[in-house]
Amino acid sequence: MRIINKILAGGLIAAAGVGLSSCDDISEQDRFIPVERPTVERVVLAMDFTGMRCVNCPNAATTLHQSMEKYPGSVIVVGIHAQAASDFTLPIGPLDLRAPVSDVYYNYFKPAALPSASINGGTVLSGTELSIWTTTIDNEISKPAPADVALTSNYNAETRELTVDYTVTFNQLYSPETSILLWITESDIIGPQMTTSGITLQYEHNHVLRASLNGDWGESLGSGFVTEQTLTGTASITLDENWVAENCEVVGFIFNTGDRAVQQAASVEVVE
Repeated sequence: MRIINKILAGGLIAAAGVGLSSCDDISEQDRFIPVERPTVERVVLAMDFTGMRCVNCPNAATTLHQSMEKYPGSVIVVGIHAQAASDFTLPIGPLDLRAPVSDVYYNYFKPAALPSASINGGTVLSGTELSIWTTTIDNEISKPAPADVALTSNYNAETRELTVDYTVTFNQLYSPETSILLWITESDIIGPQMTTSGITLQYEHNHVLRASLNGDWGESLGSGFVTEQTLTGTASITLDENWVAENCEVVGFIFNTGDRAVQQAASVEVVE
């Protein structure tokens, strides 16, 4: 694991250039060219606490999918099947979607029932009022993002080794201690699911959390960031033989280390 911290030196180079050309006759209106800083669009992370034996969970998944369609590329959903959720996440037949790391987040957020959701690490929302999930996503989308997160994947099909490089670039002064967490999820998993009308044997399970690449709560990037400060790092994992690499993606997000509030997220397919 590595983290590299660098501040772009463009300002210093520009200052040197001004010094060298200070003797030139430049009109006052041409001395300063205002540059408008590009806006970083907010990408929202929705943690969906769900289970194969939860009959109302498919409705919740549909609601989140509608938000993904409403904001293409700006909403990332992760389905968390926790063993701690007891009977709701027990396997049906040989398919088991639970992961040890899922219990970490289930025990931290403590959803009272399934389905439940945490939008950007906020208060857990009940599945009895799915419209609030949509409204919360709408509100989070409208907030400015303090940084941009970019991910690059490098997958070796022979060894099933996956390496992910991340880059975090701050577009403003930002003081809170910030951490980055990298997850791997899998979609297009066909298997049984309980619904309000009975069991569906050919249900498509998507965005299922499989594992973390850099620990339960990731790694700290530090605090007291300045505009245009860039941090980079790498994490790796060997894919389980039961995961279909072509159906997997990596979700990376930065959050305030103290209260776990997610500030920005990104995703990349394992096999691009």
